Amino acid sequence: MKWILIASFAVFCVGKAQAADVVKKDFKCYVDTTIEKQVVFYRWDISQVERLIASLPATQSAKKAKNMTAYIKSVDECVLLDEPFQSRDAQRLDKLTLR
Repeated sequence: MKWILIASFAVFCVGKAQAADVVKKDFKCYVDTTIEKQVVFYRWDISQVERLIASLPATQSAKKAKNMTAYIKSVDECVLLDEPFQSRDAQRLDKLTLR
């Protein structure tokens, strides 16, 4: 019985240590949707950013207008939340977008 408690405690500690290794950061992406261009915000594990960006097209965006659902057609640019976009259009839209 004592060994079962020790083993379960060890498994719990290893799980906590692995969870602590995950580093998440806030990102903003300039995307083209079925309705309009938008800046959308995400919080991602930094080790999976490329995969998550690649999976964005065909997903639903947060903004809906006139009973239409906006779906992401393409991702033009993604940067960390505190960094500026390269595109001037993205920078302009970013200044108008609420956080």
